Amino acid sequence: MRQTVSAVPTVLFFLIAGALASGCAPQIYSFADPEFGRDRLFEAPNVLPPAIGVSVEYEVNGRPHQGESQASRDYVAYILGKSRLTQIIRQEAETPNTPMLVMKISHTFDAGQARKAGMVSGVTFGGSEGEMRDEYNIQVSLKNPKKAPPPDVLYDSGELGVYHHAVVTRTGGSANGLLPSDYPGAYKRVLETVLTRFLKDLGTAERDAHSIIFVPDARSDE
Repeated sequence: MRQTVSAVPTVLFFLIAGALASGCAPQIYSFADPEFGRDRLFEAPNVLPPAIGVSVEYEVNGRPHQGESQASRDYVAYILGKSRLTQIIRQEAETPNTPMLVMKISHTFDAGQARKAGMVSGVTFGGSEGEMRDEYNIQVSLKNPKKAPPPDVLYDSGELGVYHHAVVTRTGGSANGLLPSDYPGAYKRVLETVLTRFLKDLGTAERDAHSIIFVPDARSDE
């Protein structure tokens, strides 16, 4: 099992390319956007089934990325198992009756803006700070075939939460009291925060009358 996440280096690719083209090497670091706060799994309630499978679908600007899907899945499984909140069922042992934690990660970034930020940072050798954002929209759901759906809903969509986060990458300047990291390290903080918030929301939903956190409207506009 891989214990690291090799996040798609979209922003870093353009920033480093711009720096190398100018013959300069400004400081480049990433961090999880502090606007969204940080949550850790030791703060999460024990609301998961005793054993679960984990599935992750990852896409970059609308295109599926199989390698990052697997790497992200492995990291989520690793931190869940390490937290002792549940046991992780191996992928090859999953069955239609296996309770599943499912994540759908949509990663977006502006390639043109990334190129511009990299060129400016490289030419000025950090004299002008360049900054880019990688946005993450993450759906998390818990699908448990062994659990009967509530009697007051028309269909069972599973408990579902939708979360937004971002990784900020800078060239030059200072960290300004933030937690600088490499890109994969910042991305892993995003995953842990989102996963913890889902478990907290799931715990809140289970204490309320309705067990569904959020159900998107699947109807068409017509």
